[in-house]
Amino acid sequence: MNTFGSIFEKTFNRHKQLLNESSLSMNESLEWKDVSEEDKNKVYDMVKNHNEKADPTIKGYYAIDVTGKYQVYYTFWRFKDIDARFAKFIKNPIYMGNLTTDLITAVEKAISRVPNVRIDIWSDASKHNLIGKTKDNITFTFGKYRGKTLPEVYLENPGYFAFLAKNADPKYAGSKMNVAIQFFSDLYFEEMTNKNRETSTSKFVGEVGGRFSGELEVYNVKVYKNSVNSFTGVVTDVSCYKLKDADGNKFVSYGLEKKMPGIKVGDKINIQGKIKNHKEMVGINFTVLGYVKPI
Repeated sequence: MNTFGSIFEKTFNRHKQLLNESSLSMNESLEWKDVSEEDKNKVYDMVKNHNEKADPTIKGYYAIDVTGKYQVYYTFWRFKDIDARFAKFIKNPIYMGNLTTDLITAVEKAISRVPNVRIDIWSDASKHNLIGKTKDNITFTFGKYRGKTLPEVYLENPGYFAFLAKNADPKYAGSKMNVAIQFFSDLYFEEMTNKNRETSTSKFVGEVGGRFSGELEVYNVKVYKNSVNSFTGVVTDVSCYKLKDADGNKFVSYGLEKKMPGIKVGDKINIQGKIKNHKEMVGINFTVLGYVKPI
């Protein structure tokens, strides 16, 4: 076998070995550094005694990495208890630094650093699939939240992501930031929908295709600029009116200003129209009215 073939075979075999190692079951062991059983048992007792005194209300834990034969230092990690919805945007676990090259001293040092927080030993299967698989933490590089992480902003102002998603430049749709913004925007609407489903008393009125007649109050008006009519293809501004009856049932209709010039929020109007649809929007039941005119 020529030199190139020999190198290729060694590389191939090494890759195969790494692949097999990465497929360890959770019950199989990853190697400790060279440590005696006596020291291992002492460490477990030290950590057990520490954890019995730790504050159970503190979420997450710290960990000492004792694996890796060729690792010079024992290393210290912070594993956060993160909302599963945010997990893919938060770096976790976080490398906190080296401890010492001696196991007992490293554990003593870790315990002195975090006297009230639970400590774990990352060995065997407990470390599997954790180290080296952290996620990038995305922060805002613009606007009033510059420097803050996306989850921090979501907890402070979740509606901000709906605004950003609506005004996003399509050419950056696949960027990491825009994908994250869309994720939090979707999460915002999902939570709003669930909340409204639990709290809204609005019910569908009448039968689709039937007629509606009665008094409604206008509580919201929104103009959509340069909207495209799906039937004619004509681009125009469209006014959307949200209304409610005395029982709190909600309605939506469009272009009411054409038949009722000057109509505004707070007006109570007697109208009749056709029930075009029953539609849930963000968890609220709306009766959609068309061909509306005053009576």
